[in-house]
Amino acid sequence: MTKRIYIGLLGLLGLFASCSEHNPNCKKLEKIHKLEKQYLESHKCEVGKVNLYVENTGSMDGYVNGNTEFKTDLFNIVKLLGEKDPVNKFFINADTTIQTNLSDYEFSNGMSVGVFQSRGGNRESSNIAELLERIIQKADSTGISIFVSDCVFDPQNDPDIEKCLGQQKTTIQIALKRKLEKDSNFGVIVYRLMSSFTGFYYNKVKPHTYLTNTQRPYYMWIFGDANKLRKVRDLLGKDVERRVGKNIAVAMNTIETLPYYSPSAKCNKARGKHIDEPNEVKGTFSFWVKVDFKTIPLDDAYLMDVTNYDLPKNSGYIIEKVMKCKKEDSKYTHKIKITKNIGNVKNNLNSATL
Repeated sequence: MTKRIYIGLLGLLGLFASCSEHNPNCKKLEKIHKLEKQYLESHKCEVGKVNLYVENTGSMDGYVNGNTEFKTDLFNIVKLLGEKDPVNKFFINADTTIQTNLSDYEFSNGMSVGVFQSRGGNRESSNIAELLERIIQKADSTGISIFVSDCVFDPQNDPDIEKCLGQQKTTIQIALKRKLEKDSNFGVIVYRLMSSFTGFYYNKVKPHTYLTNTQRPYYMWIFGDANKLRKVRDLLGKDVERRVGKNIAVAMNTIETLPYYSPSAKCNKARGKHIDEPNEVKGTFSFWVKVDFKTIPLDDAYLMDVTNYDLPKNSGYIIEKVMKCKKEDSKYTHKIKITKNIGNVKNNLNSATL
């Protein structure tokens, strides 16, 4: 689900490639700066309202039995994402979605099996795909929605478990597809976290197993505008994401343009190019492109890994390195070094579209 980044060499990221900031005589520069300003205004990274849904079916009881990492993670979410406006808190199960006025502490560190039971609804079984579908449908571009669950599949006595799993997968895919048709900038982040667990683990078939102080996984689905998801990752980074490690998936739609410039760019209307190789080069020809990745919900480790980039086939160039920009380049977050492939360097970059 993670995103590969594609770089078109001479038409790099569309119209923003047309001129260099260092070339004020370029006739297109004023138009480019206007478009860049519009882009930045429309991609402000405020999180907005946060709706947090916690599944309260029986299989979740073990995560709130005693002092657990699950409770700590919930506390960090409501505090880190609720600094400006309080987080809207909900319990969700097959029958109902119930908003609660519990305090941040009561909804996290103070959570218990008794609290889960008191909120009612169907605690016997749940259809994870249907719960996700409900949350996805309600999500909008003004904020983000978070679903916390063990995502334990319940076949409900259906002997064809694999068929049921396939149906669940299809339901989730259709829900996401319909949302993207209405909101092309919709995205999702999924964290896989571990927590202490004391309670019944619901096997695919009965009997269920009682576990005591065992580490069990649970999942955090974060839905919303892709621009807001990067901000969410920044806010949760130190306290939640550090526990996730590599257990994260990011999915978003294709990004068509990003603000950037190249110090080497020139207006060469006759040749229709913006970056020309000189006739004589000492060593290997290369150039840098600075780009703004602030609105992409991927961390620096991913963005600075050259294997996550691709150039057009037969371009004759490779991505040599990606580095973070210095603080004085406040409009740009990273710079990409593109180098002429001299033949003895194999381009193993992954193919995809930005």
